[in-house]
Amino acid sequence: MVFPYKRYSDGIQRPVIQLTLRYGDREFDYEGLVDSGADMCMFGMEVALFLGIDLAKCEKGVVAGVGAVPFTYYLKTIQVEVAGRSFFIDVGFLSNVSQFMYGVIGRKNFFNQFIVTFDEVEKTLSLSKKERPRKDETLKGDFFRW
Repeated sequence: MVFPYKRYSDGIQRPVIQLTLRYGDREFDYEGLVDSGADMCMFGMEVALFLGIDLAKCEKGVVAGVGAVPFTYYLKTIQVEVAGRSFFIDVGFLSNVSQFMYGVIGRKNFFNQFIVTFDEVEKTLSLSKKERPRKDETLKGDFFRW
């Protein structure tokens, strides 16, 4: 599935996509910036509250971004649906994400679901279904022959 980059008021186009988030019986549509430089997904604290996540029962962690300022996040596994696939991801919920109007979709639990292609010329992001070989399959034939 191909997603056009989204243009923001500052004129910058970013690979922001629509997600459906689920936890328990609650569902929330949200946008996320697909970021190959981010280790994990980080969403706004208000998303956790809307989904009914009890932050007191979440594991806490600390993350520091570009400015090296540490922020506490609350870790929870939630269900996400995007590009016709539904799967579970670990999300860190923190207070300072809301200023960007979208979350950050990092590599952990997301990039292993798709072949992710950024096309900076066309300003598109492609998420292709990733076909995984079975664990019992091995490389055969002349794969390594020159």
